[in-house]
Amino acid sequence: MARTSPKRPQSCGAQSPRLLTLTTLVSAALGVLIANPVYAQQRPDAGRVLDTVKEPRPVPKPAPEITVQPEAKPALKAQPGLKVKVAAFRISGNTVFSEAALLPLVSGQIGKELDFEELNQAANKVAVYYRSKGYFLAQAYLPAQQITDGKVEIAVLEGRVGEVKLNTKENARLRESRTKSILGAIQPGDLINERSLERGLLLLNDMPGVIVKSTLEPGTKVGTADVAVELGDDGKRVSGSVKADNWGSRFTGEYRVGADLNLNNPSGFGDMLSVSALTSNGNGSPMGRVSYVVPVGSWGTKLGASASKLDYTLGKDYTNLLAHGTATVGSVYALHPFVRTRNFNVVGIVGADRRRGFPAISATTFLAVA
Repeated sequence: MARTSPKRPQSCGAQSPRLLTLTTLVSAALGVLIANPVYAQQRPDAGRVLDTVKEPRPVPKPAPEITVQPEAKPALKAQPGLKVKVAAFRISGNTVFSEAALLPLVSGQIGKELDFEELNQAANKVAVYYRSKGYFLAQAYLPAQQITDGKVEIAVLEGRVGEVKLNTKENARLRESRTKSILGAIQPGDLINERSLERGLLLLNDMPGVIVKSTLEPGTKVGTADVAVELGDDGKRVSGSVKADNWGSRFTGEYRVGADLNLNNPSGFGDMLSVSALTSNGNGSPMGRVSYVVPVGSWGTKLGASASKLDYTLGKDYTNLLAHGTATVGSVYALHPFVRTRNFNVVGIVGADRRRGFPAISATTFLAVA
């Protein structure tokens, strides 16, 4: 029969010396963390301090003026005594929308006896529809015609570009080649649509120091309009601003003051060179930033680069640690306005940052806890 050695009884409360030592150390560390909340929370570093510093946004400029000079149309002469029982309407001159899409706008008038004014009101419904779709120069009218069998023709002038005329004022600093490149998207013969026309004007107006005005004048051909663009300068070669806020970190100074200085269009290509400085109360935490952005191509794309440097010293709960550091950031980016209108914009940005931070702690408190 196999014999087994009796097991030595153990006390439930007994612990090995190694386990006791580990437990004691963990308890001691937790006690330090609870007693001193500095170690229980995440210490601010260069990245968190930089996140509180936002790049200054440019002040939006008023949208450029577009003046429309009315164009005479070869309409049917007023006939106060005219009465027509409408059997059908026919649409001519339309290319953007089919006749099948436009006829329902006036179908409610078919079968009715209309006078001259009521016929014009029916034609106006077609013009209103065009304008609601952005074709703000479109006209619909009753052309000179011989109405027989109650069939009424409504003619449409959709509005096309005749010529593009550029008038550059003497004080304008934007290069003419740059202006023509952007306005090159507006070609003679193109349909005049609000979105396509104002895009080029708004892109020009977005450039620093540039003032744009546009007039649509009657063209030499019926149904066309010449786009006359006047390019000027606001005279502000240098602009800037000062600012104050309380958006800073409480460890580096909540209250901040700063200044921005911009050199507008120094090369004549619509570029901008900017310098910014910012400091806060408490330990100061001065920051400096230099940036440069320049438009490229004819569709509003911009390329930019910037460099920033921040020196910071942590205060409040971290004063005794003498924690401080230096952070530098280099950035490059490309910006493109996919949609640019007066009331709605879609802008895409792609870029890359290179960040370097050099935190330092002069005290040895963390080593003592560890």
